[in-house]
Amino acid sequence: MKKLKTYYTGLISSDWSFYPSSPYKGKGWTINFERTPTCEKFRGEIYYDHKKADIREVTICACSFNTAQNALEMINCATLLSTGEPLMFECGVAIPKDEKERSEIFSEDKFGPLPSSTCQTDGFPVSCKIAARASHQRAYKYALTKFGFASRLHSIFRVDIDPSCATEHLGVSPLTSNHVRYAYSIIAAYSTIEEIGLEIRASANNPSMIKGKWNPIVQNDLEQRLKMAGINPKETFPWDLRGKPTRIEKSKQLPSKGKCSWAKGPYVRDCELAMIDAINIASFLRSKISSHKMSEVVSSLTAYDVENVRMLARRLLLSRLGFWPPFKRGLEMRELLE
Repeated sequence: MKKLKTYYTGLISSDWSFYPSSPYKGKGWTINFERTPTCEKFRGEIYYDHKKADIREVTICACSFNTAQNALEMINCATLLSTGEPLMFECGVAIPKDEKERSEIFSEDKFGPLPSSTCQTDGFPVSCKIAARASHQRAYKYALTKFGFASRLHSIFRVDIDPSCATEHLGVSPLTSNHVRYAYSIIAAYSTIEEIGLEIRASANNPSMIKGKWNPIVQNDLEQRLKMAGINPKETFPWDLRGKPTRIEKSKQLPSKGKCSWAKGPYVRDCELAMIDAINIASFLRSKISSHKMSEVVSSLTAYDVENVRMLARRLLLSRLGFWPPFKRGLEMRELLE
């Protein structure tokens, strides 16, 4: 068995003590929270919950740089999944603790100076736990990576979509580059759903809809897979609808279960969809609008369409991995992550 080596990540946690003790065991690697030379470089005092924080760096123990790098990239994707927000800053390179290995990988001739980026925030233990759990199954590993890819292509802060805070309408964009970015983010997000086995399974001989209603065979199959993933098929999912209906919205009737509690006036029209209907609409946006050759209607895609599919993929993947409902700190958090 190869000896495990330590790699620094630059991810600095001030709330690590609220979570189960490390190590967190991924497939072929483990995560610890350690006091490292990087922590010593932080000047001044860092406080968390009104107390001086004993900060720790996320470190990865692995047999090789490539294994550690894969683990770090999964942690970054897991941060995107756990928060649902764009990453303001990302530490992208695992740094070997061993000086010889470090000099071999990051020689001046190959890559230039040694990367030295750091990021200090809370929540990294959750990301590490998600990454570790996902690493043990190929489908989950790729689902997490696809969600990260979709989020990097396009994602927005939730405050910018919160009707009580948002000040700007994220409507149809006149930029071709945005049309392509929106489309491929939707494709990647729906592919996340496919990786975890919660997509629509239909065919020309067995369509999902018959005369505007669910084909019972397809419906029952999807509902059973949702139940196996720990998701109640009768649960509803909020679908953001803002401003005037776009050509895409007009082309596909939404089977609304009613307006969301915060939906008011002609501008905020958010509605509740049954979970299976939300997956079906996401499938429509992927297959009929975003995939293959770009049609004229693709220019009607908006940031709201992207967020609807991305947040649906997030909801389903978190449940599949055992991290739903959303995490809380303290005893409830410890019980969830153990």
